[in-house]
Order: sequence, then structure tokens, then C-alpha cells
Amino acid sequence: MRLAPVPRRILGTTFALGIVAFSLAGRASAAGAASAADALSSVGNAEGPQFYTGAVVNVTDTVDGDVYAAGQSVTISGDVTGDVIAAAQTITITGTVDGSVRLAAQNVTISGDVTRSGTVFAADIAVTPTGSFGDDVVGSAATAAISGDIGRDLLLSVDRLAISGAVGGDVSYTSDNEALIDDGAVTGSVERIEPAQAPEPSPGAVIGGWFLGLLYALVALSLITLLAGLLIPRWLHQVTDHLLPSPWKALLVGFIASITVPAALVFLLVTIVGAPLALAGILI
Repeated sequence: MRLAPVPRRILGTTFALGIVAFSLAGRASAAGAASAADALSSVGNAEGPQFYTGAVVNVTDTVDGDVYAAGQSVTISGDVTGDVIAAAQTITITGTVDGSVRLAAQNVTISGDVTRSGTVFAADIAVTPTGSFGDDVVGSAATAAISGDIGRDLLLSVDRLAISGAVGGDVSYTSDNEALIDDGAVTGSVERIEPAQAPEPSPGAVIGGWFLGLLYALVALSLITLLAGLLIPRWLHQVTDHLLPSPWKALLVGFIASITVPAALVFLLVTIVGAPLALAGILI
């Protein structure tokens, strides 16, 4: 079992899943305005790559190709001859996937058969006794419960790991906690890697970082002030004329603005509709 390529593979898959999540979730948000998008199920057999978005996605029929899905809940209960790439809050696979799965979610449950490999990033991963993978499983999770079969190797970054199923190859996991593994569950070797601890910065490094940050802030503010004086001198003089007669009032207004403006920008970002306005406000 080679461990060196795994971080690059994990980063690449995470980047790909992030692109799928943002692109498909954006389509799901636009479609969510209509009630028909609240629940989406596949109708009839389909050939070629299939794209599904909606609050609830349920692929119940046979798909002769790859499946790309994004939503709040994604369920694959039909048979897929290709790969499944999905991003959601909850992902459940009860059907058969002849290819591989690439999943990102809060909760992932595998109760069906995946012929090839799986890359899974979730808070909770569960492979039930009826679930299985033909090849390797790579991923990251807070908790992982493996009760089904894994054909080859299992490589996880996890907080708590429990294996009661069968792993045909090696198990390598990065965790602060010892895994709960049933006797005879792993055919190959079991390796636990302790996470690397970040070194504590020295007092000199802390003071040096603070000084560099202060120097950077002074230089940046000086350049901004210089540019403001060159580009908008009249407006800058008006601000100064208001500041000098009542500096404490200006200080109070600036203090309140420093608290309320970031909160308002975050609120606009959350509303999605106001995101462009929030980005413009951050730039200003």
C-alpha cells in the first residue's frame, strides 16, 4: 500500500467536489423557487451522464452512465453503471454503483454495492452490513462505522473509527483515538498515524509577528490615505472638516460602524440575493 500519493488525491478530489457542490447547488437554489424543485426523482431509464439538483433528489431507476447530484438530500436507490459524484447534506446509496463514488456531505450512508472505489468526505460515514466497496476507500470524517465489506485498503483521517465488517487489504488511519476493530476484520495490516502537532510559537516569534502586522497596517493605511488624497481630495477635506470639531463623536460613529457594517455584510452574504452587494461593500 502506497501512502505518498494519497494527500494529493484527497486534495484533488476535494477541489473537484467543491466545484460540483457550488455549481450544482447554485442551480438547485435557482430551481428551488419553484415547488417542483422541492422533490426530484428520476423517471424511467436514462443513458449518458445525468445531472440532478433539488432539495430532495432520489434516483430510483437505472442510469447507464455517470450521476452528478447536489441538494439537501440525495438518495441513489437505482442502479448506476458509471460513477456517482454528489454533494449534499445527507447522501444515501442503497442501489448498485458499477463505478466509483465521490461524495461530500454531512452524513453518508452506504447500504448498496459499489463495485469500484470510494472517496468520501463527511462528518459521519456509515457502511452498513449490506453495503460494500470492491476496491479502496479513502476519505475524512469525524466518525466512521464500517460494518460492510471493503475489497482492498481503507485509508481515513478520522476522529473515531469502528470496523466490524471485513477489510480485504490494509487499514491506515490518522486519528488521536485508537480504532475499535473486531478480531479478524482486517486481512492486512493496521496502522494508526497520530496527527502532527503544530509547534508552539516562541515569545520572540509572537512579538515579531505582532510587530510585522503593525508595520504592515501602518504602511497599508498610509498608502490608502495617500491615494485618497490624490484621487478624492475634496471628499477627504470634507471628512476632516467634520472630524476636527467633534473628534469623540467621530470616534463613536466609527466604533459603531466597525461592529455593525461587518455584521450587515455577513447577513447579505447569507441571503445569497444580496451577495453581490456584500462583495461590493467588502471591496469598499
